[in-house]
Amino acid sequence: MKEALKTLGPLLESSRTKASGKVVIGTIQGDLHDIGKDIVSTLLFSAGFEVHDLGIDVAPAKFAEKVKETGANIVGVSALLSVTVPTVSEVAEALAHEGLRSKVRIIAGGAAMRPEYAEKLGIDAAVNDAVEGVKIIKDWVEAR
Repeated sequence: MKEALKTLGPLLESSRTKASGKVVIGTIQGDLHDIGKDIVSTLLFSAGFEVHDLGIDVAPAKFAEKVKETGANIVGVSALLSVTVPTVSEVAEALAHEGLRSKVRIIAGGAAMRPEYAEKLGIDAAVNDAVEGVKIIKDWVEAR
């Protein structure tokens, strides 16, 4: 998958649309999986989003720091492992601590995510499908 994304990158760059929003994305602390995150990052980039990828095993406070630095209005959190799902709520808490929660929409994705988790985690959406996640993010930006 990573090799395919390397090949697709230049093609996506050439067909990229105008920037439509800023997204901070990363895999939550305790999780080292990145294929789903990388797919979403690539799809968002090709759709014109400015994507700030924090990588894997990212502490919740790092998401808030990057939002402050970039002015991003969307945070994407990847959590493949079910044991890391509860940590997603700490991203919302870190953003609230910095006074940013009301300015930022949070979406979490990964195999362990279910839409019904969003409210419990204090986030705006939870999905286990990359394409659905990108659609939700695009809808948020279009609604602004």
